[in-house]
Amino acid sequence: MANPFGMGPMGMGSLSGMLESVEMLKKAWSGFSLPASFAPTMDLDELEAFDRKADPDCVIGDRCLTRGGSMLLVSQSGVGKSSFAMQLMICLATQRPFFGIRAKRALRVLYLQAENCLGDVSEGFVDICAGLNLHAPERKTLEENLHIYRDSTSTGPAFIARLEQLTKRHAPDVVVVDPLLSYCGIEVADQLAVTEFCRHRLAPYLEASGVVLIAVHHTTKPRTAKDREGQTISDLAYSGAGASELVNFVREVGVIQRLPGEAPVFRFGLTKRRNRAGLLNAAGARRGEVLSRHAHEQGLIRWEYADEAALEADPSENGT
Repeated sequence: MANPFGMGPMGMGSLSGMLESVEMLKKAWSGFSLPASFAPTMDLDELEAFDRKADPDCVIGDRCLTRGGSMLLVSQSGVGKSSFAMQLMICLATQRPFFGIRAKRALRVLYLQAENCLGDVSEGFVDICAGLNLHAPERKTLEENLHIYRDSTSTGPAFIARLEQLTKRHAPDVVVVDPLLSYCGIEVADQLAVTEFCRHRLAPYLEASGVVLIAVHHTTKPRTAKDREGQTISDLAYSGAGASELVNFVREVGVIQRLPGEAPVFRFGLTKRRNRAGLLNAAGARRGEVLSRHAHEQGLIRWEYADEAALEADPSENGT
């Protein structure tokens, strides 16, 4: 039988002929230039030998986010997503728990934001650090681990280039971009454009660097109360603006949802890998979502646990 590469008979009738054929196939394949992204299959022995309790690529939680992973942090405008993200970053950089979520170690964090001036960033940073009551060694660790930049002009390919530049400079474990819409440079409702951005621009950067990306993202225009009735946190995974590919691409979606009532009280939950995150309520019980609020003290910018018992006792605070 002639082989498809014009190398004469394959001699499949004998073991030596089979081995010879395998070698010829190897030589033939070696002539092809495969793309760098061409991934080998996962070896079954490696799959069986993997220790889920000692994954060296785990960055946050119980393999909630691993190296090269990504997350959307979604909420409507005016909630305080930037201060929420700042508190999360400070906790990751010092290995403090963030509503129960812990980093595997004190992480190097890069914050790239487009909307807030130095004064706006300062207010949240100072109040959050005061609320956490960081001791001197933690403060030193924070200074070494947290790097903050304002960039309001880099979009699309220029944004990826900026990420690569800052990653070489600081070697971060986590990059937070705030907000995603300022940087992606695409029409986020266009499924093909989102796929191109996520799969062909963002993914190669994440895979090459091993960075975990957390992108702050806006919801669409508010729906009516009737539309929102009965929705769970998981139902809100697709509440962010844009095509569903955004949610499909990331490993996790965190949602901050304001509850009805006068008090600034919110549900914060994770929609994809919630059981791996380690979220804890104020009593220390493991939960898929928690109640949080703006600081009780007027004028301070930080996030605290909300009093669940008070909400249950006052129906005006929870919309029931």
